[in-house]
Amino acid sequence: IQEGSTSVTRVNAWAKSATIYAAGVQDEEHIIEYRRAGESTWSRATLSSDAEGTFVADIKGLTPDTDYECRALSNGEESGVMAFTTEAAPDLQNAGFEDWELSGKALWLPYTLSDPIIHTFTDPTHPGEEFKIRYWDTGNHGAITLGSSNSIPLSAARAANLTSIAPYEGEDAAFLQSKFVGIGVAGKLAGGNIFTGTFGVVQGTNGTTYLGIPFTSRPKRLVGYYQYKPQPINRVLKPDGVDGTFITSDWADKSDTLNMVFALADWKIPHEVRTDRKNRMDFTPKTPGLIAWGNFTSAEETKDWTRFEIPLEFFDEYAKPNHMVVMITSSKWSDYFTGGDNSALIIDGLHLEYE
Repeated sequence: IQEGSTSVTRVNAWAKSATIYAAGVQDEEHIIEYRRAGESTWSRATLSSDAEGTFVADIKGLTPDTDYECRALSNGEESGVMAFTTEAAPDLQNAGFEDWELSGKALWLPYTLSDPIIHTFTDPTHPGEEFKIRYWDTGNHGAITLGSSNSIPLSAARAANLTSIAPYEGEDAAFLQSKFVGIGVAGKLAGGNIFTGTFGVVQGTNGTTYLGIPFTSRPKRLVGYYQYKPQPINRVLKPDGVDGTFITSDWADKSDTLNMVFALADWKIPHEVRTDRKNRMDFTPKTPGLIAWGNFTSAEETKDWTRFEIPLEFFDEYAKPNHMVVMITSSKWSDYFTGGDNSALIIDGLHLEYE
C-alpha cells in the first residue's frame, strides 16, 4: 500500500453495531473514528485487527435506524468521510399471540380479519390465485377439511379443558396440538403449527403454505418462552417411494419432537412448502436464497415456562434479506404426517434481539 492511500473501504452496518474496514500506510499508526451524523466530535474505535496496512474496527452500542459517519487516519493523513446508516430493529407483531379470530365454527386464525394485509403476491405455479399475508398463519385451513383447528388460542384450549396452563404474559398465547384428523385411511396426523406467511391451497388431503414475510433487517436471534408435553410417536408415514428412505416404522413409539425455525432470506416471493408426496417442496438450511438459519428442537417435557433462544447462523454476513421466517410446530416431522397424537406446544412472549 502506497503512502497517501488511506481510505475507508467498506462498512457492514447492523442495527446496533458496525464493522468498519480501512486501508492505510503499512507500519504506521492506524486509527478509525466515527460519529453520529451532524455531531462535531469524533469517537475513536478500538481496532479488532491491524495487519499489512489493512485495519478493522467493530463498533458496538449504536442506535438503530440512525445516520453515522466514519473515517480512517494513517501516517498523519485523514481519509474521506464515509456515511452509513444502521438498520432498523423492528420486533415481531402479535408476538404474544393475543389476537385471534374464529372464522365460522372451526377455523381459528392467528390474526383478526380487520388486521391490515401487509403483502400480496402471485405464484406462477398457481395461476389465478392471489395470496395475501397479514403476518402469522397456520395450517388450520387444511386441517379443518378433515377435522377442527389444532392451532388455537390458549384461552380456547383452557376453555375446552385441554390444558390448565396460564399464559406466560398478557392474556393469551398459542396452543399447538398434534392430532389425527379425518376418518380411517382418509385421515392424517396434523402437527399444531404457526408461521409467518400464509396458507396456500388445499390439495386433497395435502396442502401448501408460503413461508416468509417482507423484512429487511438482520436480527441476531429469536427468543421466547414455551411449554411442551410430547407424546410417543404413534402416527408414521409408511415407506413408499422417496419418503421410504426418510420415515420408517422404526420411528414408532419414539418421543415426538417440537421444532422451531428462524430464518432470513432473499426471495422473489415467499417460499412454498408442499406436503404432496409426488410434488414435495421442503424448507431446509439448503433452500435456495437463504441468508441465515437457526433451529431449536426438543423432545423433553417441560414442567414450567422455559426460555428458548434461536441464534442465527449467517451464511453471508453482507447479504441483505427481504423475507423473514418464523416457523413453529408441535411435531417436527408433521410435514410427513408423522408424530404423536396430542403432543402439545404452548408458545408466548416471542422477541427479536439485535446487535
